[in-house]
Amino acid sequence: MLNYALTNNAKNCAHVVDQLGLGTLFAAFMKKGSKKSKKNAEEAVEDEHIVCCLASLFKHLNGSRLDRLVAKFSENDGEKVERLMELHERYTEKLSKAEDELREELAAEEEIDEEELYLKRLDAGLFTLQMVDLLIAYIFEREDTRTRAKEIISLKGYSIDVFKKVLFEYAQNAGDDSKEENDPINEQKFDKKIAEKFRPLK
Repeated sequence: MLNYALTNNAKNCAHVVDQLGLGTLFAAFMKKGSKKSKKNAEEAVEDEHIVCCLASLFKHLNGSRLDRLVAKFSENDGEKVERLMELHERYTEKLSKAEDELREELAAEEEIDEEELYLKRLDAGLFTLQMVDLLIAYIFEREDTRTRAKEIISLKGYSIDVFKKVLFEYAQNAGDDSKEENDPINEQKFDKKIAEKFRPLK
């Protein structure tokens, strides 16, 4: 419900910050206070909604509200950036397994529908991976979080091109149509602009 409320709605995004909602959202992001074990499918849906909420906040907040959001990723020696890396690894692995299964399914077909294949990959975890890496791109835009993010990525043994590759594909497939004609912010165009800054190095 919160994901729906924040999508394409700058007013609701600001309201969440003003009503101290960041604490609750980041507690869910860090899986704090959750004692009930969840099935993989339920957890995947929750992960998707949470990272989409955070992406919406990055798009729509500005000024001191945006500073408060970014500050969350600097807390506790960058633990939330580490959490993003955990999600990146989880959904990269999940997507890789799903792609292997898809290749086996499509091996007998003479012609592969690339659009259908892309949609299946989105359902298999690609969309969540794209949103996670989009958040990493937002963090890299900010000087106050970029240095620590680079350190964490380096410690994990990753090259920044790993994220660029995911976001390059995302930018290529991102549409340009806003959900509401009168909306001053076109979310897909905004995402695409951020993603294109992370093009793979040639």
